[in-house]
Amino acid sequence: MRRLLLLAALLASLFAPGAALAAGFTDDFSTDPFRFPRRWCARSHGAEWNKTAGTMDVWKDTNTTARVTATGGCAYSPTAGCEGHGTTDGRYLIRTALPYAGDKRIFRVRFALPANFTSTDTLEVYGALHPYCNAGVKATLSSPGGDGLYQLTLAVADSAGLSPSTECAYNGGSAVSFVPSDLFPLTADAVNLNRYEILFRMDPTLTGDKIEATVKLYDRVVDPNAIVAGAKVANKRFNVPVWYGRHANYFAFGGNKASGAKTPITLAIGTAK
Repeated sequence: MRRLLLLAALLASLFAPGAALAAGFTDDFSTDPFRFPRRWCARSHGAEWNKTAGTMDVWKDTNTTARVTATGGCAYSPTAGCEGHGTTDGRYLIRTALPYAGDKRIFRVRFALPANFTSTDTLEVYGALHPYCNAGVKATLSSPGGDGLYQLTLAVADSAGLSPSTECAYNGGSAVSFVPSDLFPLTADAVNLNRYEILFRMDPTLTGDKIEATVKLYDRVVDPNAIVAGAKVANKRFNVPVWYGRHANYFAFGGNKASGAKTPITLAIGTAK
């Protein structure tokens, strides 16, 4: 009987879905991330893998809404308080197919900037994301004036709202946004497909009820070890939301890009410790 119980437990562990552990992942997109074994999945639209270049473009663009087939789709909940049909919350992104365990989270994304952003373009990196709604911690790169000057911002979805789903309660509610970084120039470069790198780090504080987030941007052509001057959003502390450390253990990235030159992601490096 004991052997049967042990065998049953072993089989359950083999087939039960589980979170990936501290080793994290590295993905250079040299192979299709949507095919088995799937590494990434997309919310609804706006994702395209470039086999030749080994890049992943993710954006919300009304002219390119049919990019993702069934092989790239993720299940999502249309229930109240969570993302449903017809909304745009978090749908222009891809997330890791597996959750990654750990309160200490480090996520690096390397990307190209073929052309300067317009005032409505964004690149968004999620250090934590809920699989069914837009609850998460998000760093955003944007150019408010569309003039070659950029800024980094940090936003955290809180738990406000009347939704029956507590973890998605913020949807339609509010998010905590921090003061953006200083404006800084970036150089449009259509040749170097991994010129820039965003580092997004989250650490639990000693008190245990707050998370400290740090976002930095590197120009790897100028100096891969020195952040771009003014491009630092550091030591931003926020209360731990109810969803943090539960279902919202996915890394993700996305963006809002006008028609024209996209922003290809060439390498994603994630760790969870």
